[in-house]
Amino acid sequence: MWTKTTTGQENLIKMDKEQFNNIEIGDRVEITDISWATYGKSGVVDSIRVNEEDEVISFDLDDNHTITRAACESIEFSKELNGNKFKKGDKVKVLSDTEGVFKDGEILTISIIKPAATQTDGEWFLFEEGGENNGLWTREIELVQSKESIEAFGDESTWKTSSELAKTVVEELMPDDSKPSNPKDAIGVKKVPMSVVSGQVMQEVALGLFEGAVKYGRHNYREVGVRGSVYYDATMRHILQWWEGEDIDEDSGLSHVTKAIASLVVLRDSMLQENWNDDRPPKVNNLDFIRDGNQKVQEILDKYPEPKKPFTEVENE
Repeated sequence: MWTKTTTGQENLIKMDKEQFNNIEIGDRVEITDISWATYGKSGVVDSIRVNEEDEVISFDLDDNHTITRAACESIEFSKELNGNKFKKGDKVKVLSDTEGVFKDGEILTISIIKPAATQTDGEWFLFEEGGENNGLWTREIELVQSKESIEAFGDESTWKTSSELAKTVVEELMPDDSKPSNPKDAIGVKKVPMSVVSGQVMQEVALGLFEGAVKYGRHNYREVGVRGSVYYDATMRHILQWWEGEDIDEDSGLSHVTKAIASLVVLRDSMLQENWNDDRPPKVNNLDFIRDGNQKVQEILDKYPEPKKPFTEVENE
């Protein structure tokens, strides 16, 4: 993981030898150790050398200054967070092309990245859809979908809209003997399928919300708004109590799961009304931490392909 540097340089993150292999062409690097002769030296990476194990052994900046792995172990240097916004494989949209090769709004896939000529121009990109010399500057494109997103979720252009997805789900749920010619069937397919929500669960949630209505006044949360942390805490308490074996909330006599859902209903309603107090902490640097964790789980399973059977409450009865 990258960590923020304490040098006072904005948008810079400290790099160590373990992260040396993460350097990419187009990254902007600045040496931050004041004891090093080239303190304050900065530039854009324009070439990288690797060994037989595909490890980076050194890289050159655009002024031919070389930083080696050995140097990395004895100095501090930082890589600009926003220095390499685009990567090979990213899909981008053309904002403007002064040469007229690409149309405004055209979607392209980056195939080659060349270092910045000037800070104003940014990097120079070539595309799978263009010729050998047909490229665009950083200022002329914007990101549509990252390479990582494409690998994880597929090409965005193939995604269905929410209405298309809802229609597909409803059509699959319709009984085989339904009459396509029935006007109500034809119209109903295009509407929100409320029938997919459990009526029994809705009734339990209604009881949970009714308890709050009696205690605090019906829809008080819509009038005064709510604080996000309060309902996050309440939801987590109920879920943890249920997970650790307590099924019923002693105050209400309802399931802890039902109380958790009711808490989330209040929070979501307040979010939709735009009157909630967003007191969440600052965002983490890595919003993909869940996906990263999933990858780690897979690595553990690959290492231990025959996991032991879990111990459960049912087993103990």
